[in-house]
Amino acid sequence: MTKVKITNSEKADVTAVPAAPDPLSAIAKYAQSPELNLILLPDLIGALDVPLKKAAATPISLGIQIGKAFDFGAGHPQFSIGAGASAAVHVNAKKGADLFSDDLYQSQITVKGGEGYLSLALTGTVTGKGSQSKGDITFGFEAGASATFEFFRRFSVDDTAPKVGEALGKVISGFVMPADVTDLRSLKAGDVATCSGKRHLKVSGKFSAGVSAVPLATSALPLAGKAIQLNAAAKVNVGASFEIGASWQIRTQAISDGVIELGVYKQHGSDWDLSITGSAGIDASLGGTDLLTALIDKLSKKPEADKKELEAAGLDADQIKAINSAISSSIDHSIHASLSIDLNGLNSNEAAFLYRIELDKLNGDTAGAVTAALDGDLTVMDRLNRDVKENGAAGPGVTLVRSILTHTKKTGATFKMNFLGLYNFLSLSDFLSKSQVIHEPVSGDVVFKETASGKRIGVMTKPQEQTKLRKAIFDSILMTTAYRCGGALETMQMECSHVHFALHATTNEHTMSDYLDWFLALGLLDAAGKATIMQGFHGTGASTCTARVAFNDAACLAMFLDSAGHPRPAKDYMGLGRAALQLLLMPGDEKDEDGYRREVLGSDRIWNQFKGYTTIGPVMKAEKGWDVVRDTRSLARIRVLEVDYSVLEWWAGAMSSTAAKVADMRDFLKHADQATLESNKVFLAKVADVQKHVMGVVKNSPMDFDQPFGLVALARAAGPAAIASGILLSAALYRPFGAVARHA
Repeated sequence: MTKVKITNSEKADVTAVPAAPDPLSAIAKYAQSPELNLILLPDLIGALDVPLKKAAATPISLGIQIGKAFDFGAGHPQFSIGAGASAAVHVNAKKGADLFSDDLYQSQITVKGGEGYLSLALTGTVTGKGSQSKGDITFGFEAGASATFEFFRRFSVDDTAPKVGEALGKVISGFVMPADVTDLRSLKAGDVATCSGKRHLKVSGKFSAGVSAVPLATSALPLAGKAIQLNAAAKVNVGASFEIGASWQIRTQAISDGVIELGVYKQHGSDWDLSITGSAGIDASLGGTDLLTALIDKLSKKPEADKKELEAAGLDADQIKAINSAISSSIDHSIHASLSIDLNGLNSNEAAFLYRIELDKLNGDTAGAVTAALDGDLTVMDRLNRDVKENGAAGPGVTLVRSILTHTKKTGATFKMNFLGLYNFLSLSDFLSKSQVIHEPVSGDVVFKETASGKRIGVMTKPQEQTKLRKAIFDSILMTTAYRCGGALETMQMECSHVHFALHATTNEHTMSDYLDWFLALGLLDAAGKATIMQGFHGTGASTCTARVAFNDAACLAMFLDSAGHPRPAKDYMGLGRAALQLLLMPGDEKDEDGYRREVLGSDRIWNQFKGYTTIGPVMKAEKGWDVVRDTRSLARIRVLEVDYSVLEWWAGAMSSTAAKVADMRDFLKHADQATLESNKVFLAKVADVQKHVMGVVKNSPMDFDQPFGLVALARAAGPAAIASGILLSAALYRPFGAVARHA
C-alpha cells in the first residue's frame, strides 16, 4: 500500500492533515511509487486550522508541491509527476460562486449556502507510448502530453467545521482519477473529478447528407433533345468519424449516489482542429452498398434503368473507386463545415457532450462505452444507439443529455455535385460513364465533367488546374443561364449554382482583405464589418475561401432581360462590371496599390474617354500626368488598366450579345407549338446558334479567374433573386457568410 507523507517546506510532518488512502482511491489503485510526499507551502500551512467557510469566503488557491517524483499507472508507470512539481489546493465556500476558480473551464456548478468545496489538482506528464489499450490510465493523451487531474469534494460547512486541514485530508484520501466505472462508483454525492489537457476527442455519427445537384450545360457539345430529370431533394444516410483536437476537460460529477454526469468541455479560447478518421460511407445499418449506387438510387428518376446502363457501360474498379472517393470526400467536407460552425458557436460554459450515467443500470456494453468515453473515445457511445436524440436513452444506464452533433444530425449536411455537361446527354448513366470525376478540396464540391469533348482537368493541387476548373464552371454557368432564360431547357426545378474558391498556403493581411472583398462585392459584408475583421486578424498559415451564388429562373431572366423583357444593353453590363471590379479591389493594406484602378473604374469622365487600348495611355497622361516614356511605374499601371479594360469590354459585349440571342429565342417561343419543339428545325437552329455564340464568347474570354469577377458580375446582373453565401477559413478565423447551406 502506498503511503502518503505530508510535510511543510522544512520537511517536518504536518499532523493537521490526516490522510490515509481509501481502498478505491487513485492513490490506492493506480500508484506505482511507494510514497506520495506532499509539501504544503506557507499559505496553505497558515489556513489548515481555519474553518473552510471562513477560509473560502472568497474562492482561494493555496500552494502545494510534490516531494519525490511520483508515478500513477495500471500495472506500470503511465502518468508521472516530477519532483518539485507544483500542485494546487482550491477552496470555495462563497454562496452563488462558480465552483471553478479560473475561467478556463466554466463549470455551471454553483456553490450553495451551507456548503463548501475543497479540491486537489495534480499536473503531470503521460509517459511511455500514450493511450494504447483498454485498462490504461492515459485517458486518450499522447505520450509526452501534459494533463491535470483535479478532485473536488463537497462539504457541509458552518462557522466552526470542517477545518481546511481536515477537509484536505479527506480529499487526499479519497482522490479519484476517473479511468473506469469502478472509479465513478467511488464518487460520493457532490464529488467532482476532472481530467484536463490537450488531446484528440474521437467522435462519430450517422448523418443525413443532402445532394445539391447542379445540372449544367457545356458549350463544347450540342444540347440534348430532352433534359434529364433529377430528384431535387435527394438525400443519403451516411456514417462518419472524426477527431477533434483541443484542450478538453472530461468532467464527472456525482449528482447523487450512483448517478453521474459525464461531460466533455472545451477550454475557453482553446484552438481546435477537426480531422476525418473514418471517411463518410453508407451507414452500415442501411445495408452494404457503395456511394455511387446510393447516389443513383436517390438522384435518378429512373434508378434501375440508369444502374443497368451504367453497368453495361463497363466502368472499371478504378473508375468506381474514384467516384466513390470523390463523393465520400465531399460529404466529409460538408460535415466538417457543419461541425466547425457548431464548434465555433460553443459557449465556454456548456458541454460539447454530456451524458447521465446510472451506475446500477449499466450492462457490459454500456459500462465499456462509459470507460471509452472517459478515455476520450465517444465512438463506442455512438454505436450503442446511433439514432439516439438528446435526453434519450443511449443504452441501459446511459442517457444522452447534450451533443454538439445534434444540430448537424438534425439539419443534415449538404454537398454540392456539379454536373458539367449533363444537359448535353440523354441519361444520367451515359453522362457519368463519359465523365471525369473531380473532388475540389477547397469548396468540397464533386464535379463530374464530360470528357466527350476531349477536354480534361488535371490534379487539383496545381493552381493552373484550379483555374481550368473555375473557367469550366463559369463557361457552363453562362451557357446554362442563357439556355434557361431563352427557354431551350426544360426546368429541373433546381437552381443553377456558381462557385469560386481559393487556397493559399500562407495568409497575410492582403490575402485576408482580398477574401473579404469577395463578400463585400456580393453584399454579404459592409465596410465596417470588414474593418472589424481586419482589426482582429493576426494570422499567417494556410487559408481557404469559398463563395457561391445560386440562380433560380427569376435570376436567370434578370441576368439577360430588363423588366419589360428586352435584352439588356452593353452599357448596363459595363456599369455592373465596373462596380463589381471596384469592390474586388478595396484597400488591402496601407500601400493600397489598387487605389488608382478603383479611381479610374469609378470615374465616368476618365472611363468614357477610353476608345480602345491605344487611348488609355494618352488619356491618363492628360488626366493624371502619367509619362509612360520616362516613368516605368506609369507604364506598368497602364498595362494593368489595359487588362481591366479588355475584361470589361469582353464582359459587356459577351453578355449583351447573348442577351440579344436569348430575347430572340423567347420571342420565337411565344408563337411556337410547344408539342413539336423537339422536331422544329427553326427552334433547333436557334438553340445551335446560341451554343455556337456562347462557345465563341467563352473561347475569347480574357479573364484569368484568380479573382471571382465572373461570379460577382453575374450575381450583380441577376439582382436580388441571386442568393449568395460563402465560408472563409484560416488559422485565426472560421466565418460563414450569407444563407450558408451547411456545405460550403
